[in-house]
This record gives sequence, structure tokens and C-alpha cells, in this order.
Amino acid sequence: MASKNMRVSWLIGGVVGLFFLLGLFWDVWQSYSARVSLERDVKIAAEAGAKFLPYKLKDARDAALTVLKSRGLTPKPEYISLSPDGKSMKVSVISEVTAYVAWIFGSRSMKFEASSTAEVSIKGGGPVDQLNLKDVSFALKAYSDFKPGQNVIIWSSGDSDVPSYAIKAWKITEPSILKVNDKSSLSPMDSLMSFKEEKVYYVAMLEDIEGNRAKIKGFAAFKSTGLNAQARLTGQFIRTHIENKPKNMLPEINDFGLVGGGAAEIKIH
Repeated sequence: MASKNMRVSWLIGGVVGLFFLLGLFWDVWQSYSARVSLERDVKIAAEAGAKFLPYKLKDARDAALTVLKSRGLTPKPEYISLSPDGKSMKVSVISEVTAYVAWIFGSRSMKFEASSTAEVSIKGGGPVDQLNLKDVSFALKAYSDFKPGQNVIIWSSGDSDVPSYAIKAWKITEPSILKVNDKSSLSPMDSLMSFKEEKVYYVAMLEDIEGNRAKIKGFAAFKSTGLNAQARLTGQFIRTHIENKPKNMLPEINDFGLVGGGAAEIKIH
């Protein structure tokens, strides 16, 4: 009798153990399947958003969130992170599945994260040959040792005590479309307070200044670090690519770091 009871106990234990292993296998399988599905979803979302990089960051974010929603996920803004220059976007989603057996070892659910990153680089392009007047913050006389990466201090051209060596900011008043090698009208700039915000400003580089007229030699990008104690603008020129396809190919002499055109190369991983 004892031997029979032992066999029954072993049989019951074996059945329970089998169900436990099957349940554990099911938990692992559903977690794996959900992870694979989520990884596919975030990759598709990253691909959708990458089409708008590096210039249309809001559109890139919205496109990625729309894809997540269409695939049954609850879209949250924090799922999308964009680099300041718009050349990288990461889609990262945390999800979970109910644990039917594995909860014995922990919580009632198994959480996991899937992410995908889109990276965009622009190949080709050339110096920007024209900009709308409203997009140009101020103008400077082009100087011989100019190069992106330089830290400079910019003075107001309207100051009464500006030394001859100073880099002076002018205001361009016309025309509405500024083109390289065209003449533009200038007026003195009395204050730089409107540029105290730390961001990138587009600048027209001038030559042949005669009175209130000058020829535009090219365009630059100036990354401001704010105003110093003397209310002069500090920062550095940078090389940057914008969504502006040049109508004319310009030589190197007109290249001040503001580049447009080219083709986007997208990598998803």
C-alpha cells in the first residue's frame, strides 16, 4: 500500500511539475514573442520618423508616435528622444506581459524594453547661396582668418567707441531675398540684446562695404553663448547643414560653414 501511495504521489508530482514546466515555457515564449513583436514595431517607428530628419524634428516625433499607435501601443512623448542637431532619434518602449507561472519567482508581470535608433548623415551639398531676409539675424564683414570653430566677440556697429579691429554686427534692411554676390542695404545695429538667447543665428558675411551698401559674400551660422558684461555677443561660428538646396554651386571662397542640399543617408539599428 505504501508503495502504491508513493507511486501515486510521484505521478501527481510529475503531473504538477509538467504543468509547471509547460507554464514556465509559455511565460518565456510569450515574453519572447512579445519582445520580437515590439522590436519590430519600434524599428518601423524609427524608420518612419527618420524620413523627416534632421530638419523637421516635430514631424519626425509625430510620425514615430503615429506608427506606435497604429500598432496597438499607447504612444507617449517620452518614448522618443531626439538629438539637438536632429541627426539621431531613438525610439524606446517598455512593455510587459502577464506571468502565469513565473510570478512565483517575482512579480505578476514580466517587463522588457525594446529600442531602435535612427541616425542620419547628409552627404554632399554646398554653401547656401541665398536666404530670406527674415531668416538672417545680422551681418558681419567677412575677415581673412575666418573659420568655423572660432570663438569671437561681436560688437554693435552703432556703438560710438568701436575699435577698428572689432567684428561689428550690422542690420540688413533689404532686399527680402539675400543672394550671394548681390548688393544689400545696411543700417547700424545699436544693440545686441535680441540675440542674448543661446542658440544658432544665421549671419550674412559681407564684403565691399561702402556707406550703407555691401555685397553678400556668403552665409554663416553663429552659435551664441549670450552677452558678456559689456553687452557684446559671444559665441562661435559652426559648420551646419540646413534644409536649403543651393540653386548655384559656389566656390570655396563663399563657404562660411552654412551648407545646404545633399542627400540624406539613414541608418537604423
